[in-house]
Amino acid sequence: MDPSAPPTGLRQLPAVETLRRVWVQNYLQSEEGARWRTLDDGLPPAAQFLSSPHDWDAHLGRKGSNGWVGYTVVLTETCEDDTPQLITQVVRTPAPTAEGAVTPQIHQALQHTGLLPALHLVDTAFLDAELLVTSRQEYDVELLGPTRRDWPWQAQAAQGFASADFVVDFDRCRSTCPAGKESVEWVPRVDKWGKASSSIRFSSGDFGACPSQAQCI
Repeated sequence: MDPSAPPTGLRQLPAVETLRRVWVQNYLQSEEGARWRTLDDGLPPAAQFLSSPHDWDAHLGRKGSNGWVGYTVVLTETCEDDTPQLITQVVRTPAPTAEGAVTPQIHQALQHTGLLPALHLVDTAFLDAELLVTSRQEYDVELLGPTRRDWPWQAQAAQGFASADFVVDFDRCRSTCPAGKESVEWVPRVDKWGKASSSIRFSSGDFGACPSQAQCI
C-alpha cells in the first residue's frame, strides 16, 4: 500500500489515523523487526510528538522537575497599589512553548484591547535581551524582571572573573577583560537556537602570559 495515497475505507477513520501516528512516532521498522525509535532515528520533538490520543495538540511540557501533558496558561493582571487586581489577558499555548515566545503575543493582545501597560513586570522566562529591546521599540513597553543567572563557577563562588566583569563595546566590536586586555576577533554567528550572537576571541599570547589566568577559566 502506498503510504502517500489518499486514505480510503478504515484509513479515513480518525482513530485509525491516530493509531498510525502513534505507531510511526514510537517504532521503527527494520529488517530485524520493529524497535523503539530513538532521537537518532528521528524521534519527533515534544512540540510535534503525539502525547495523547485524545488531543493532538496536547504535548509534553517540563518546568524544572515537573512534567505534564497538555497546555500552559499565562495570566496577565494589574498590580496597582490603589486599585483591585484584575486579569487583563489570558493566553493558552501548547506545553512545550517557550515563555519568551508568548511575550509578544501578550503585548499584541493587550494593545488590541487598549490595555497595554507602560511597565510590564514578568518572570525570568518571559524576557531576554532581544525582548527588552523589541518590546520598547514595537509596543513602547518597558519589560522588568529578573534576568537569568550567571552559572559559571566564578559567578557562583563570587571569585575570579565572571561574564559581568568583561566590558563589551558593541560600537567598536571589542571586549575588554578585567586584566585590561582587548579582544582580537569578533565574529557574528547564529547559535544552535537560531539566535544571532557573536564569538569573541582574545589573543593566545595575552592569555598564556596572563597572571590572572586561573581566575578566568
